[in-house]
Amino acid sequence: PYTNNPEVQVQLLLMQIRYWLKLYGIARGPAQIQAISNTHTIFKSAISIANAHLAITNPFRLELILFYTLFLTDWLNNPYEAWTIGRQTHLD
Repeated sequence: PYTNNPEVQVQLLLMQIRYWLKLYGIARGPAQIQAISNTHTIFKSAISIANAHLAITNPFRLELILFYTLFLTDWLNNPYEAWTIGRQTHLD
């Protein structure tokens, strides 16, 4: 009954993200690449839900954006995109 609630959807996706990042830590080779790919895909869907339905001050949206910028910087080595997303969030 709670799957129509955007906050719950984002929370569930954040749990999936944490799962895939844990799996990344223990996986090797192609499994690591698949874990990062799945994590990035889940981040994109969670962000689209958060942007469409949650206020900028919602704690789940803020956690998601901060976690995504950390993911971009640490795992994908893309600090410029992380900075851009953080800047856009700040200006919303």
